[in-house]
Amino acid sequence: MLAGRLPVEVAYAMRDGDMATIDDVPASMDRLRAVFNPAEAAGVSARLLFVITGATTQEWTVAIADGRCEVREGADPAPTVTLRIPEDVWLAMARGEKSGRDAFMNGEYQVEGDIMFMMRFGKLFPLK
Repeated sequence: MLAGRLPVEVAYAMRDGDMATIDDVPASMDRLRAVFNPAEAAGVSARLLFVITGATTQEWTVAIADGRCEVREGADPAPTVTLRIPEDVWLAMARGEKSGRDAFMNGEYQVEGDIMFMMRFGKLFPLK
């Protein structure tokens, strides 16, 4: 678990591959923030809504603009893309154990909105 670690330690651990610590949705969102590739985000403006289902439903928004990424808990009212994904599938993707493309093609999660934007997701957020 990441409890008790400084935010900078968490970011480096997640960027450098300490994926075993990603055992909940907040940790997975920290990982997204840590692996964000601003070079790939030049000129990109998008809001992704993650609707993650499990014991409870959690909503997280990832906003990309001006080469920056903001991750926050809660739903954006007008997302560019909405991902509806079971928690176990999302956590496996965040740990790099499962390909997002393969999971989508296998019907393990749904995407609503600008599906073409999702073609860039792996370059914006290199989870593997």
